[in-house]
Amino acid sequence: MPRKTTGQQQSQQSGAGHGNMGRDKNQDLTSIGPSLASKHGIQKRESDSGMSIVDSMQRRNSNAEMGLVNTSHGRGPQNRMVTGVHTNELEASIDRPDGSQIITTPQTVLETRQVALSAEAARQDRIAEAKSRNELIEAYSSAGKPRRSRGTRNRGALQSRVTEVETVAEILCAECGSNTHTLKGCITTMSGDIRGCVFCNNMSHATDTCGQFMDLSMGQRVKLLVTDRAGMPPILTEVPWWVWLYKFLTTPHTKGQPIPDAFPWRTEFARDIHDGKRGSKSVQEYQSDLDRSHDIRVLPPDERIQVMDDVFSHFWQKEGRVWPARLNELPIPTQTNTEGTSSAEGTANVDAPDKAEVQSLRDTVVRQAIQLGEQDKEIERLKKQYADLERRLA
Repeated sequence: MPRKTTGQQQSQQSGAGHGNMGRDKNQDLTSIGPSLASKHGIQKRESDSGMSIVDSMQRRNSNAEMGLVNTSHGRGPQNRMVTGVHTNELEASIDRPDGSQIITTPQTVLETRQVALSAEAARQDRIAEAKSRNELIEAYSSAGKPRRSRGTRNRGALQSRVTEVETVAEILCAECGSNTHTLKGCITTMSGDIRGCVFCNNMSHATDTCGQFMDLSMGQRVKLLVTDRAGMPPILTEVPWWVWLYKFLTTPHTKGQPIPDAFPWRTEFARDIHDGKRGSKSVQEYQSDLDRSHDIRVLPPDERIQVMDDVFSHFWQKEGRVWPARLNELPIPTQTNTEGTSSAEGTANVDAPDKAEVQSLRDTVVRQAIQLGEQDKEIERLKKQYADLERRLA
């Protein structure tokens, strides 16, 4: 609601030849009585600017607000109105945002072009108004661009009225396109193994050709390829995981480091899981269970690869590798003295081997028998070759 205040008149001349055919500007308008139009309720015509010319207005201040009231006889419009007074001031009330531009239009109507105008903003106290109405003024932004403030009525704490818009999930897994895991935690593979790089999570290169893999020690490589992939499809590498495991078990400087006791799936088993030939769920359901629990026990086990003997029979033996001597170095069993139960015949102390110890001894005997059997076969094969060679030389 702009208020217009004039400066001193630049010219007091009037009459013909001075471009002012109106009434004398020194005339005291407040002494003029009500017009016939206002007496009979006839509304004044509006100027070209859409503002009504009224005889008198009164400035009123109330509740931190300032406004102008039409006090002419019969009142009439209370907005978009203009009047002149004997002090050469031009006051107006208007609610349009372009009021500062159109406020000069009444000069033509009142024929006061010689009056220099100055504008002073007369706005409502928005802060006091917001407090009185118990409102919060909040600014909302879109794509980082500022926008006009918006007032919302207070209905409790601000946080309770904030709606957080969910962002579109980013694709994480380079193998299956899932947004709930990366390539390192994927089991959804048609080929039976996880291709690409689990470090970079992309398919541009293999894991064992990545610089990060090159920086790993032997033990760290075995942990990545064997321990971390236990119960899941193996990571495809130029040197397969069981060869890395064999190198780990036969390299002197890795002695004393933890030996894996769980192993990745066979590629055939992983393909069967993907095709739905094994297990009670689809591969998508198994993947969802794993993403939610991060526990490989929710996945079906590959029963053919459970212990080190299975690794030997399925991989090492077929490649002509012998049983690693380090696996024959069993830990010294702990003597456990168990107090016997009391009976009518007295008390007895029973020293019984642990179940795990029995199983370990059984596995050792089986491995040694397999090795002896393989050695016998090798001896027979060499004998046949020697006999054939003698016949050829005869």
